[in-house]
Amino acid sequence: MASKSSKSEIWLNIILFLLAFLIFVGLFELLGSYIAGANPLDETIVTTIKQDVIICFFGLIASLSIVFIFMRYVDKESISLLGLSYDNRIKDIGRGLIVGLVIMGIGFLVLLLLSQITVENIEFNAEKLVLSIILFVIVAVIEEVVCRGYILRNLLKIHHGATALVISSAIFALLHAFNPHMGWITYINLFLAGIVLGLPYMLTKNLWFSIALHFSWNFFQALFGFSVSGQSSFSLVHIGRTENNLINGGDFGFEGSIFCVLAQLIFIGYMSYQAKRPNKILVKVQQDLKLKTPLKRL
Repeated sequence: MASKSSKSEIWLNIILFLLAFLIFVGLFELLGSYIAGANPLDETIVTTIKQDVIICFFGLIASLSIVFIFMRYVDKESISLLGLSYDNRIKDIGRGLIVGLVIMGIGFLVLLLLSQITVENIEFNAEKLVLSIILFVIVAVIEEVVCRGYILRNLLKIHHGATALVISSAIFALLHAFNPHMGWITYINLFLAGIVLGLPYMLTKNLWFSIALHFSWNFFQALFGFSVSGQSSFSLVHIGRTENNLINGGDFGFEGSIFCVLAQLIFIGYMSYQAKRPNKILVKVQQDLKLKTPLKRL
């Protein structure tokens, strides 16, 4: 555990990082908005998915730049510690994609069977589908690199695992505070999402499972017709609701639903159980990463 002086120093770096992130990403996305032909000052204008991709791409440039600057010149660490090593990560990516698809697919079917949602139309648009994939890949990379790769990794230097995970998840939820249709249950779900995405990183010190799960969660949520964290995007399936409630998630999407709380709690319980099993995940991770010293349990 770090000393008090290093604790305060790391916390100061995290706070400065968050301020720099919010300022520079805001400025870069503002620039991206003008380049994309979208007026960010006019709240009545709905941006196209192509404009959203351009705006998010500028946010990606700003995010990666801030992370690099802080790691290289403030923390004085190698960028390789971020957790983006691709070696032996194909299975992690595949598992992350499957978990997101399964959760959203089951959630969609359950709400359909409960008559909470109805299928009104199915629209296939190849261009929008590709742009949607690009958009959600960018979003997943930005949020995982920032929240898990930088913030959680630094918190783990000065706090025990559970404490660091809770703090980083609270920060993750608060970063969505200005999303449309936020409410108490959406904060709970976003906080739990921080736990869901943080646990795999804590086990592997690698971001690829979390990035794949984050992408899959958002992408299939949108494809099944839900808003993604309160924001609409291209949907393969267009759904209707008889009313907005805590069962179907309302305008915020599946993440505003009590079923989302349940799904995430089940996943967290499973991951926590697996993390405590000896000679299972930790040994496999150690072998994959070719570590000389064993990983500690959570």
